[in-house]
Amino acid sequence: MTASQLMMLVRIMDLLAFMLTKYPEIKAQYHVLTGKLQLMVKEDRDPTPEEWAELEATTDSLHARLQAIETPEESPPTTEPGPQNPDELPKPPSRG
Repeated sequence: MTASQLMMLVRIMDLLAFMLTKYPEIKAQYHVLTGKLQLMVKEDRDPTPEEWAELEATTDSLHARLQAIETPEESPPTTEPGPQNPDELPKPPSRG
């Protein structure tokens, strides 16, 4: 992976961290991960096989934690469904 590819990854992860301000423990784990990536970019090098394994384990952990976050259920429709039969539709006013 090139330095520019790693920087793009860090930028994407920054957006993710922004969205996770309500989950400080996940955000802290994210900052550790991006710090490691930024160091590799600064050193102009690719991750070693051991570092790749650690990065994959960390991202897998983050993914699992994000998947575990419950989201509010969709709110029910605010209006009643309309008539399904065309004969039940309101008639237009007569022009008379």
